[in-house]
Amino acid sequence: MSIQRAVKSATKVAAHASRQINAVVVSSGLMEKTVKVRIGTQVWNQHLQKKFNATTHLLVHDPNSSLKTGDVISISRAGELRKQFIMSYPLSLHPLALPSRSDLQFQPRKNE
Repeated sequence: MSIQRAVKSATKVAAHASRQINAVVVSSGLMEKTVKVRIGTQVWNQHLQKKFNATTHLLVHDPNSSLKTGDVISISRAGELRKQFIMSYPLSLHPLALPSRSDLQFQPRKNE
């Protein structure tokens, strides 16, 4: 009997586990605490019997407004508080770090 309970509890935990999806921030700073992200999907073409790459855009809740355009984040489903906001990000995978002008080293041109 205890094995059956363990299996049932494991299936309940697995049912509530959320899937992690990698996404790229496309637009940030235009909406308060919200960013627009792009995720890659595949679409099946019935006529050609082939999958093609497609993109989908989603709105993601950003509580600290810390994300910038170009950041790669991992998102998961947070529940439908509103129809638009269905995702939240638990961690940022690759923040886009652009060098500042002072970090760049310029070489003077040689007159030829």
